[in-house]
Amino acid sequence: MDVTTRNAGVQLVALGGPTFQAYLSDVTDFTSSNRWVRAIYVSNTNTDVGVNVYLTPAFFPVGPVFPVVVEWTNLLGTASNNLYLYDDFGVTTNFEILPDITHGFPITGVPWNYAEVAAFGDPISLFRSQPGFAIPFGATRQTPLVIPPGTFDPAGPFVLQLATNQWSAYEAVLRPTSIELEGTDTLDITNAPGRVELRSSVLDISHSQLTAENYVLLSATNHFIGSTGTAVVTPWEDLDLRSTNGLLVLSNTLANAIVRPEGIIDLFSARWTNVTTNTGIALTNHYHVLFVDSKTAPTAPVRSQTLFLHSTNLAGGPDNLIFNDLVTATRNVLLDTERFTIATNDPFTAAIPNGVLNIVDAGIVWTTVTPRLQYFTNNGAFGAVNAVFFGGTRTSPFLSTLVLDPYQAFVNTGRITNFSSQIQANYFQDSGVVDATGGAINLQSQVAILTNGAFLATGGLIIGATNFFGTGTAVAGAGGPISITANSLFVSNHVLAAGAAITISSPNVDDGSLAFNSADFVTNKNVWFAGNGVNYLTPPTLGSLLATMVTNIAPVQKNVINKWAGVDLGNDPSGFFNNAGLGLLVLDGGSNSVFTFSAATGNNALYVDLIELKDEAARQAANGRFAGLATTPGMKVYFGGAVQGGVPVAEKLAAATPRILLGLEFQLRLFLLNQRDDQRQPRPGEYRSLFLAGSAPGNFGAATLQHKLGAGDQPESARHSGATAKPKRQRQFIGAIQGPGDWHPGPGLPVAARRNQPGRYRHELDYPVGNTGRRRHVPRRRFERRECHRQCGSIPGDKRSACHHDPAAKPIGPTGQQSHVHS
Repeated sequence: MDVTTRNAGVQLVALGGPTFQAYLSDVTDFTSSNRWVRAIYVSNTNTDVGVNVYLTPAFFPVGPVFPVVVEWTNLLGTASNNLYLYDDFGVTTNFEILPDITHGFPITGVPWNYAEVAAFGDPISLFRSQPGFAIPFGATRQTPLVIPPGTFDPAGPFVLQLATNQWSAYEAVLRPTSIELEGTDTLDITNAPGRVELRSSVLDISHSQLTAENYVLLSATNHFIGSTGTAVVTPWEDLDLRSTNGLLVLSNTLANAIVRPEGIIDLFSARWTNVTTNTGIALTNHYHVLFVDSKTAPTAPVRSQTLFLHSTNLAGGPDNLIFNDLVTATRNVLLDTERFTIATNDPFTAAIPNGVLNIVDAGIVWTTVTPRLQYFTNNGAFGAVNAVFFGGTRTSPFLSTLVLDPYQAFVNTGRITNFSSQIQANYFQDSGVVDATGGAINLQSQVAILTNGAFLATGGLIIGATNFFGTGTAVAGAGGPISITANSLFVSNHVLAAGAAITISSPNVDDGSLAFNSADFVTNKNVWFAGNGVNYLTPPTLGSLLATMVTNIAPVQKNVINKWAGVDLGNDPSGFFNNAGLGLLVLDGGSNSVFTFSAATGNNALYVDLIELKDEAARQAANGRFAGLATTPGMKVYFGGAVQGGVPVAEKLAAATPRILLGLEFQLRLFLLNQRDDQRQPRPGEYRSLFLAGSAPGNFGAATLQHKLGAGDQPESARHSGATAKPKRQRQFIGAIQGPGDWHPGPGLPVAARRNQPGRYRHELDYPVGNTGRRRHVPRRRFERRECHRQCGSIPGDKRSACHHDPAAKPIGPTGQQSHVHS
């Protein structure tokens, strides 16, 4: 429906949807000649407001004689008055617009059915109950229900010439003030009636109570002493305060909220009739439908149109501004201070747990608001509707020239919510939440410490996702990037969730795993989600991300570039140590998407303990190539294991990818001991990775790999001596030459000699031999033949099987392997 605003504009309002609850009265008189249907649809978006619908019975033969009543109740218990709406569109035939002269100028129109109660006949203001009974006599509270099909489509032929159709609509705006300011060009809140103004050179309002219908002004041009024990009740309050002793505290200066309803209520009423002759008797159907879309709250915040606060120190020391109150700034803001703190409050005596600053005007620029700010501490809540640059852009008269410089310190233990955040500080510490509702989060700092908090740049769109370690959270391509540039970065148990790429530029980065080159001792690991790539751009001086899990999401048909600056130390476990090694990388690809790994500084490598492939990232071409993975020249990726849907695919990935992507220098190796692509059960005596055998989710590590004995098995020494078997602990990597699945010349040769010999033996993966768990050596020819039959399900030498090796065929390959013949 179209609604005409107070400024003579037109806005489109849509009603209906899953938030609406239905109420119904459907009765027919005893002669079966008249039927009255009253249907009410109510939507209420605030759980602190209760909504009830009351209907009176229809009186035959005239039908309903009392209006539909909708009642709003404040469920917070802070006020006892209720709000009522009366709609008698289904009671009388009046159809006109009445002028509303109660709520100021310009005068607007109110449909007659909302502005008068037919039972009493006296015009009243909308949403005001008539003298006497608020609810008509005999009315009962209705219960929500599902309106049966066919209610508005009765059976039988219609007598079309007897049909009618009329409607009315209105949008009510509830304000906490006694006058309406919207649409009035000449009236400002500072000139409104019902205001209190206190102006003084030195002002002390401690232990006082101020109440105004619309507006309060507090002004101290020289020094504001304080407001201890003060109560101020007003919907609007402006502050112009100054302190000369280096400390200005806002506590009890502004009320947290005022107990007056605020919001909008959209109304639409329709009435129509039709006549049907299904039973041979003309049945007149009378319909009255009311839509009520309520977006109201029982309280309203106290707003400040002007907020000028100056904290200076005549003695020459530091100056501080501290917020303990909830401040909502709407137009003019100036915080003239070197140190600004949004503080916490006493949990036993304070009305709110912490201070709050909300900037609701997009025209308020933070760098202009804080011309001298060097230290920002948020222990409460900070909000702005636009992007905020937290950094020094100091101008005249505070400095003679324009200066762009970082804050000395930025500390956040609360919540910062705005469209986008650009933060520059020499020292940065976060254990709270930084939420960018539509843009990016960009941090530049010398020292950055991120613990037990979150950076969210998801545009408000977050969906659930499941990875190898369980269920978590992922973004769906909305929002912006997260970029962190720091000389030293410590990040632990900190969420990074970005709709675009996550980029880290820090030569010294640690997630708690650096000290031991392992994530085994890190109890609080990082969980990161990137909507368009993850990048590490600075070659590490000291770096480890082994306790970090990254979920990398590629949108549909998107080539996601991932740049990494790790040093390429070859196919060796040393590449994980102090080289920005990554713990878990989840690649979740959309349709026809590609994850491309690229070098950040020429020739680089990414060392990752475990790769998990999800959705299209795991797709394979007909030749076995993983089509969702690619690299650029100069980049290599080394990994310890790979899974897809909980099934190991490391051997498959390692075997297929180097051959397909060899020209792109994409080198993948299998390092995780005993990980097989088949899902057979462990055999007695077999060593299995604790990770695959049921270790706790999140306890992944790259430096070491724990093993345990198979069921019912003990080392030889334990069986003979009666000693208790202990789990073996071995390095994760045997090495590029001796790792499982790698070919080597054979036993009995020194390692240096083996490296130069042709690969004709490999370690058997299935069975350990002896009490050391050493795997037996298997000739390459025997292994290839056995693997061929294992994959085909055939019996060697049995020509009736699915396949066999033909002894008469010409040998092929370096080991003389016979050709593979299918039956």
